[in-house]
Amino acid sequence: MPWGPRGRCSSKAEEVPFDGLAIAQAFAAELKSGGYDLILFGRMATDTANGRSTDDGGAARLPCVTSISHLEIADGRGTARRDLEGAAETMQFPLPAVLTIDEGIARPRLASLKGIMAAKKKPLEVKPAQLGEPRLVVESMASA
Repeated sequence: MPWGPRGRCSSKAEEVPFDGLAIAQAFAAELKSGGYDLILFGRMATDTANGRSTDDGGAARLPCVTSISHLEIADGRGTARRDLEGAAETMQFPLPAVLTIDEGIARPRLASLKGIMAAKKKPLEVKPAQLGEPRLVVESMASA
């Protein structure tokens, strides 16, 4: 969900296809208007076990850094660390960018009552998602 000077924005679809490219193209079309610095994703979608956010970054023609464990933003640039097996990788990128967040970067915290009440007053713009025709259809699923 992109955040920008206009507040929060969300797209809604009645049925979400398994076609990651169709989702990425719809995402890129929605982001053409700009007005954001970061687009944040989790590492993997839990409903489809799909980690296609790199498609989203590519379709939107934005830098994409995946599986980050630490993030710093300053002066229109970001610095992200990715933890690898036995090593760490540090990357710098210009904003706007697409990032996937790994476990550990976001510490859960409880919202205050004041924060909850303020969030209820924020506008939430919901638009229908323009996903187009899916090119991939799951016909059946079976256990192994």
